[in-house]
Amino acid sequence: QRRELSLQAAAVIAKSSSSDKDPLLTLQDVSQNLPSVASTLVHVKVPEDIAAIAEALTDVPLFRGAKGAAVMINGQRVSVDRPSFNVFEMLNLLKKEQRELKDM
Repeated sequence: QRRELSLQAAAVIAKSSSSDKDPLLTLQDVSQNLPSVASTLVHVKVPEDIAAIAEALTDVPLFRGAKGAAVMINGQRVSVDRPSFNVFEMLNLLKKEQRELKDM
């Protein structure tokens, strides 16, 4: 059911792009207020296209066998599982990406 909730949140965010609301503001609202909006999200029907994309991603080697949460930074997976999460590793990766952007 947790996975379904994430798809329901994605559906709400995607749907906001077709309305007058900014999807980034919707993302911010949902992510910052998840406990209070979860009871509303469980009633959202996940569109078939979003469900199909999520299903297709389970076959991508990058995501296959991934446990817990992960953050992707320019295609590089950063594990944010506790206790192995290292914020300095992520900061170093962000600094590296920033340097590469400046060099372009």
